[in-house]
Amino acid sequence: MADTTDEPRRRYPRLRLRTLLLALIGAGIVHICMTFTWPYLSTNAAVDRIAAALPPDVMRALPQPSPDGQVMPFQGPDSSYVACKFNVSEAAYAVRATLPEAGWTFSVHDARGDSVYVVTGQDQRRTDIAVLLLPPGEWFVGLLPEARLAAGFAQVSMPGSKGIVLVRAPNKGLAYKAEIEAELAKASCMPRRQ
Repeated sequence: MADTTDEPRRRYPRLRLRTLLLALIGAGIVHICMTFTWPYLSTNAAVDRIAAALPPDVMRALPQPSPDGQVMPFQGPDSSYVACKFNVSEAAYAVRATLPEAGWTFSVHDARGDSVYVVTGQDQRRTDIAVLLLPPGEWFVGLLPEARLAAGFAQVSMPGSKGIVLVRAPNKGLAYKAEIEAELAKASCMPRRQ
């Protein structure tokens, strides 16, 4: 006669706490590694999408986002942008902009989208920006003709030859639209040759 007190056989083995902990740690490591390597593996970077919408060497206004699409990732209707794509492999670039108040930002990004230089507007103070973007490896422009070229500019050595400059202005409503557009139109971006 068969023993009726037998427990049914378990279909799944018992998970040990140590096995579960190692699986969680492994998943965390994979997640962190993918987060840091994704910009290198991605073929459609945000900088490429923005640069495709811009002519070279000219600061242009980016279109406002619509239900059909947006040029920048996470671009909302609460901000206006002007942008310039550049290539410092042949010449340095002189970039000028004014940040009239808090909420305005000026940023220089390399081809991967990493921020190279960022300035934010200050409350109740205008911030005038003059930046000379230099080719990779140049840290100081100290020769006589180049020193005249760089007078009055902050010098930024780019990690790569291509990138974009963005100036962001907060939209405060229709009453301020003309004033904001006039300030954004003052921004400039052009190659500087000796």
